[in-house]
Amino acid sequence: NACKAAGDGSVLPAANGSGSTGNSGSSSTTAPSSGSSGNSGSGQSAVPSSGANPSLVSGFTNANAIAVSGTHLFVADEQAGTVGEYTTSGATINASLIPGLNNPEGIAVSGTHLFVTNSSTGTVGEYSTSGAVINDSLVTGLPGNIRGIAVSGTDMYVTNTDTGVVGEYTTSGATVNASLVTGLGGPIAIAVSGTDLFIAEQHGNQVSEYTTSG
Repeated sequence: NACKAAGDGSVLPAANGSGSTGNSGSSSTTAPSSGSSGNSGSGQSAVPSSGANPSLVSGFTNANAIAVSGTHLFVADEQAGTVGEYTTSGATINASLIPGLNNPEGIAVSGTHLFVTNSSTGTVGEYSTSGAVINDSLVTGLPGNIRGIAVSGTDMYVTNTDTGVVGEYTTSGATVNASLVTGLGGPIAIAVSGTDLFIAEQHGNQVSEYTTSG
């Protein structure tokens, strides 16, 4: 495994729209400026002049992963077993866009497709961004606790926190290499940019870098 641990002062490239990722802590998104500034005068907390909003969307039971495409946010709520859709300005489109999931802990968006990891069943499901089921058992039989997911083109990368492995699959569900990267310390989140993979290791308290060939 060709690995370079991050933390040497290099700036990690951000995942682009074709490889958007979602997992707890896997990608942070800055809310677009609403233009509001100063005190609202209503007794509510003022929105900072930067346009930041610390409560852009609220009311989840256990929001655990997020992916962004254009002006749309897709949020996985692990405890509720749902993926909800919102705008980047905070409006609710459909809080139960995809219901009936089994501990969704990772989400990625690619074009009009959503890919969601179900940690309790060891599966990856594929859905349209309008909520239609394409294949809720796209990838099955994954051991342990699958969490993070990233997509780039027709390649899909999935982290397994318990086994310390990142597996590679196609977006049609074929296994490319179930043990692409091994020996990780609780990989909980993943992002892809070009030929680089960036992995957050929960137990190692670090971000490591690998090539997409492992």
